[in-house]
Amino acid sequence: MWPSPAALRCWVICVAGVHMATTPTNRNARVYYKSWLPRLLQSIQSVDIIEAYIRMDKNSRRAARLYASSHSDRPVPSHGTFVNVYQKFRTTGSVCCTISRKQEVVSEDFEIDVLAYFAMCPEASIHRVDVLHKKSEARGSQ
Repeated sequence: MWPSPAALRCWVICVAGVHMATTPTNRNARVYYKSWLPRLLQSIQSVDIIEAYIRMDKNSRRAARLYASSHSDRPVPSHGTFVNVYQKFRTTGSVCCTISRKQEVVSEDFEIDVLAYFAMCPEASIHRVDVLHKKSEARGSQ
């Protein structure tokens, strides 16, 4: 049994509220807020899309018409978007946007090299260490 759209909307707002409560209080908070707010709004819009899609018995074209009449202040997504958002919700169980970044595997030797470098030069920047590491990798692969 799937939760009701109102429960989903409440869950999205609660998760975002917890996330917003953990934001930094310094000058970066405004930038962080600007980057999080569009994702929150997109998540709420996704809940509305799923609600319309389910109400129209999973007919995406009728769901798009219902969405257009219910939310006249928003642009109407294509009918394919209704199917895609619903499929994402079915597979992941979430409507929240995720940002995935390629994770690099760090070897133990590299960790030791970085710690040793910072022990010798504590004023060095992380960017500088990264540049030096990439140069050494390029020399090692030749």
